[in-house]
Amino acid sequence: MNNHKQRTLKERYTPEILGVLIGTGALTLWYFSSLAIDKVVVPSSFQSIITICGSAFGAFFGAYCAFKLRQHEENQTKRNKRKTALDLCLFTMLRQHNAISLMKMDYDEYPHEFQRAFLMPAAKSPEYKDLKLNLDDLIFLTNHDGFEHLFLLSIEQERFEQAVFAVNYRNNYATEHLHPALAKHELNRKLISPSELKAVLGEVIYETSVNSANNANEHLINTQHSIVKMQNKLHEIAKSIYPDERFLKIDGSAPSTAEQDLPTAE
Repeated sequence: MNNHKQRTLKERYTPEILGVLIGTGALTLWYFSSLAIDKVVVPSSFQSIITICGSAFGAFFGAYCAFKLRQHEENQTKRNKRKTALDLCLFTMLRQHNAISLMKMDYDEYPHEFQRAFLMPAAKSPEYKDLKLNLDDLIFLTNHDGFEHLFLLSIEQERFEQAVFAVNYRNNYATEHLHPALAKHELNRKLISPSELKAVLGEVIYETSVNSANNANEHLINTQHSIVKMQNKLHEIAKSIYPDERFLKIDGSAPSTAEQDLPTAE
């Protein structure tokens, strides 16, 4: 990181250093050239030399200022674009965490696997296709020792999508297979032991219902924890690049309810 900062400072001030060196060299050349002229010629020609030099320096200085202004505008545009990319990524991860937390709340109401599999409603969840991290706009992180985290962000996006898929798969299976079977045998909300229910439904429907509910719950737990860690790490990287700016951050380690994961701007 120190090497990167030194390189950045060097690149930033290179035009100013070159401008000073060129200007100093030109003035030195003009001065020693005037000394080489005969004393009789100097008084009549020195003023002309000064005029020419002044015009040349004025043109050079004007071009240099225009170049620096354009460079500043380009750097500012690049900076704003990169900060916006970080803001959008952090905000998207915040929304992902909120979506996962809302789904996890439903599962928390049914703490035992039998309840999750056979008593928990199968409401269709949104697919959250719009909650996708735009990693292409974050490719500049590779210049800030952030390549590894960029790769981990891609894994986190896949983990979120897998969690949503697992929840929807459980809901779809319950709607299409489990609930019709329960209705067929008039078992809805009846008190019945797991072994008796397994005998009535059959091993395939019973085991698939239990496994799909457990699998979805496990995905939600893992994603809820990991997304906080990944979002906070990205927040740390953003602050290291832009220390004077404020960025969204999930407050808390891994809250179990949506009301607890309120974002903060730090």
